[in-house]
Amino acid sequence: MEFLKKTTWQEVFQKWKDSEADNPEWIHCATKIKGWPNWESCRNYTVTQLNLQNRSWNIFKFSNPLAEIPQMLVGPFSSWQSRFSKKNTLSFLELVTIPREYKYFKNNNKIF
Repeated sequence: MEFLKKTTWQEVFQKWKDSEADNPEWIHCATKIKGWPNWESCRNYTVTQLNLQNRSWNIFKFSNPLAEIPQMLVGPFSSWQSRFSKKNTLSFLELVTIPREYKYFKNNNKIF
């Protein structure tokens, strides 16, 4: 990856909000599935859990996304980690080597 610039948590959160907060599927997930009053409350719970507001933030550009992204660890979210018996240790490449997961993600039009 290539470093582009430093950024702030406020800018990162705003980008996150711009991409999800008005999306009916994310609103449904936050309110109906997870029981939060709105998208922002749901996401702020994650912010607090991971101490995101107190971390340093940088923007990078993938130099070779087809090689770099598969090597990244799968995020520490229950919806991802519930797919593994060993939590917080597997990459995206390892995720799709599991036949049932490959089939699930191959049929998910937001991912493939």
